[in-house]
Amino acid sequence: MTNRRDFVKQLALTGIAGGLPITFFSPPSTKPGISSQWLELVSPESLGMDPEILKEIDVLVEQTIAIGHTPGAVVAVGRGNKMGFLKGYGYRQFYPKKEKISLDTLFDLASVTKV
Repeated sequence: MTNRRDFVKQLALTGIAGGLPITFFSPPSTKPGISSQWLELVSPESLGMDPEILKEIDVLVEQTIAIGHTPGAVVAVGRGNKMGFLKGYGYRQFYPKKEKISLDTLFDLASVTKV
């Protein structure tokens, strides 16, 4: 059995290196009786997640940015309809001016079949 730390590392690397974004949000609903709230951000502990292991995502993403595999990333980790981790790293663009990534950054999915 794989230990949790190795599993989190593999999951993070697969998501980052794979280049395929995973959608954690859905647009607000306009139907009556359905909540217009997006996924709720809660403490990792309340979802049974270890915050110390989640901190390793910072190291992995920052290393990936430092070696030039991506200029930036947004990482969300959740369970059910709640998120225990949501963070943006790096930059969304360098030209014409440098802009830091934000949690609402949209990612281009062109040529996704070639990944």
